[in-house]
Amino acid sequence: MFCKLYKAALGSAVLTLAFTLSTLTSRADTVLLSDNFNSEVGALNQTTFANFTVNRGSVDVIGGNGGQVVDLDGSTSASGLFVSKTAFNLTPGTYTLQFDLGNGPNNALTVSLGSAYSEIFTQPTVGFTTFTRTINVLSPTMANLSFDQSGDDNVGYYLDNVSLTLKDGGNPNPNPVPEPTTMLLLGTGLAGLGGMIKRRRQGNKD
Repeated sequence: MFCKLYKAALGSAVLTLAFTLSTLTSRADTVLLSDNFNSEVGALNQTTFANFTVNRGSVDVIGGNGGQVVDLDGSTSASGLFVSKTAFNLTPGTYTLQFDLGNGPNNALTVSLGSAYSEIFTQPTVGFTTFTRTINVLSPTMANLSFDQSGDDNVGYYLDNVSLTLKDGGNPNPNPVPEPTTMLLLGTGLAGLGGMIKRRRQGNKD
């Protein structure tokens, strides 16, 4: 009889531990933005985009990188300010920003995500280069993603495959602490198992 109860209690503790571990590892990444511009209308001085607006100057949608790309300095001699339509509500956590840049302009491109991230690119690229940036947000903030091309000479960076992802379900701690209720379940199961073993030992002494 004791063996059956022991096995049942042990099985309960193991299941609780498995649930705890699955809770810690089941947080999924959340994609906030993903755009390769292949669904856009190819045109010079394009103004209509699914996920972006042209807030200054002009941009072109042209073929490249196996599909379509955005030339950030369009055909009006006025370089573009390309801004996400969405102002992202960035909660504390770790985010991954990724984008491809091509072409070789002699002027600068400023990529920014509000106050959370800003970087200036000045080096020409050979073909397309994928840039990946990890952004740690410590306090809640609202931010648009923007690509600000300088130059006004009709030669800008080519932009493609833009994505913004919230990593690990927004948990800023890479080694998260289990929720109190989960730990309570695990502790109760282990305590019950320990109590049964103690009573069994006392019964053997009697």
